[in-house]
Amino acid sequence: MTAVTLGAAESGNQSIPRLRRSRFLGLWIALAACTGGGAGIGERCDTIGDCASGFQCLDGQCLPRCLHHVECGDGYVCDSGQCRVVLGIEDDPCDSELDCGPGLTCRLRPQLSSPPGFCQRHTTAGVPGAACATDLDCRGGACMLGHCLELCSAAAECPPRWECAAVPRVTDDALTLLGNFNACLPRSGTLTYEIPIDPTQQEPRVMVAVPSSAVAMSVVMEVGDPFQRIGATDVEAPDGRRIYELPLDRETFFRNRLRHEPSPGISAFKIPSRPDEPLQAGAYTVSLGVFADGGGEPSRARRVRVVEKLGLGAALDLHFHFTDLEDHPCADAIGGAVDAAGARDSSAFQTQFVAELRTVLSRAFATGATTYDDVVDYPELAGLERSRAGELFELNTYPHGVAIFFVRSIAPAGVQIVVGGTPGAQLPGTRSSGVAVSLDSMCYRDWRSLARQTAHGVARHLGLFRNVEPDGGVDPIDDTPTSIDNLMHFSEFGGTTLTPGQVEILRASPAVQ
Repeated sequence: MTAVTLGAAESGNQSIPRLRRSRFLGLWIALAACTGGGAGIGERCDTIGDCASGFQCLDGQCLPRCLHHVECGDGYVCDSGQCRVVLGIEDDPCDSELDCGPGLTCRLRPQLSSPPGFCQRHTTAGVPGAACATDLDCRGGACMLGHCLELCSAAAECPPRWECAAVPRVTDDALTLLGNFNACLPRSGTLTYEIPIDPTQQEPRVMVAVPSSAVAMSVVMEVGDPFQRIGATDVEAPDGRRIYELPLDRETFFRNRLRHEPSPGISAFKIPSRPDEPLQAGAYTVSLGVFADGGGEPSRARRVRVVEKLGLGAALDLHFHFTDLEDHPCADAIGGAVDAAGARDSSAFQTQFVAELRTVLSRAFATGATTYDDVVDYPELAGLERSRAGELFELNTYPHGVAIFFVRSIAPAGVQIVVGGTPGAQLPGTRSSGVAVSLDSMCYRDWRSLARQTAHGVARHLGLFRNVEPDGGVDPIDDTPTSIDNLMHFSEFGGTTLTPGQVEILRASPAVQ
C-alpha cells in the first residue's frame, strides 16, 4: 500500500474531451479485429445500431464501450457501456458530481442540507485532490482532510480503487462540527493534513475529522521550543466518551483508554492504541497543552498534523541510515557494515541482522522496500547523546516506513536503543521520525541479538507499548501476557512472540503500507 495524493487525474471531473480516446487506442485495435459487421473504430454513426458489437456511438463515431464514468469525461456518465450526457443544469440540487451536466460541478452548500450540493459552473479554484486550507480553495466548495474533495452518493460513482465515504464537515478553524457529507476517498494509503491552531489560546481545543473509511489516525503535535513539553491534555471520542486525560500520576497514565504522554518538542498519539478502543468515524475533540517545566511562558509556536490511514497495511519499508562508524572499537564484530555500501555487501549484516529483523517483523507484516543511506556532515551525532536523538531523526526524508539510524554509541552508557516516541511521528523530518541503534552493543552481542532489540524499538515506534514496564505497569491489550518471551518485554533478553492484539495495532500504523 502506498501513500495517496488525491489527484484530479482520476476524478473524472475536469473540463476534458468527452472521451479520452488516446487511452483506449490499444483496446480499439484489439476490438476492431473482432467486429462482425457494422461500423468499426472511428467510423461514422448516427445510433448505436450502426456500430459493430462492443462499441457505442459517441459524437457521431463508433468507439469502445465504457466501463466506468471516468472514461466518459466531464458531464457524462457510463450507463450500460454507453456514455450518456447528464441533464442536470446550473442551480439544480445534487448529491454527487454525476448529477451535474458538462461544465458544471456539484458544489457543497455552505450549510449542510439534503441534498448537500447544487450544480455550479466550474471555477479556477482547486480541482478534486488539490491541497487546500479552506472551502474557498476548492471549486467544489469542500475542503476537508487537507484536500479538495468530490461529492458522491454511491461507491460506483467514484474512480476505481476509491470508495464513497462519509466525511465529517468541520469548520475551517477546526472548532465546530457541522455534520457529514459523502465524498470519494482512496481505499488505501494515507492522507496527511494540518490543523490550524489559534495563537491566542494557551490551551486550544480542535476537532479532528475522521472519515468512515479510516482504520487508524495519528496526531502529531510540535512546539517551537524543543525543551518544552507538548501533548494532548484531553481527548474526547465522537461518541462523547472521554478517552484521555492528562496523566498527573502513573495510575492515570495506565488507566486512560488512550495511552499518551506529553514530551519535549514533539509528541504523538495513535488511535487505535488498543484493539478494544477502535477508531470511530466522526470528529475527535483534542485539547492541546504546552508545559514550560523550568518556568517561563509556554510557547505559542505550535503545530498539529494528522495522518489518516485508509485500509490496513501489509508491508513496512525499512530505511537504514549509517553515521560515521569508521574505526569503531568493535569493528571486527561489525564487519564491513560501517556504511551504506558496506551494509549492502556484508553477508553477516544481511543474513543475520536484516534476515532476523524481517523474520521477527513477519509475525505482523511483510517488509517492503529496504534503503541504505549514509549520514554525512553530522559527525557529532555518531556518538549520540540521548537528548540529541531528535536532531538525528530530523534527517529522515522518507514519508513512509521506519528510519533506523546506526550510531557508534548512545550516552548515557548502557542505552542500546532510542525511540522517537511511542508512537513516533509517522512523518518525515521531525524530532520523532526514527529509531537509533547503538553499535557499541556489538562488542558483547551479535547481529541477531541486535536485530531483536531493533525489532522491539521499531514496534514501539509503530505504537506498541511494553508488555510490562520496569515499574510494573502492564500493556492495555487484553491478550498480551507479561512473559519475557514477548517481543515487547523491557529486558534486552526478551523474546520475539506477538499476540493477535499486538499484531492488530502494528498493522494499523500509518507507517505500514
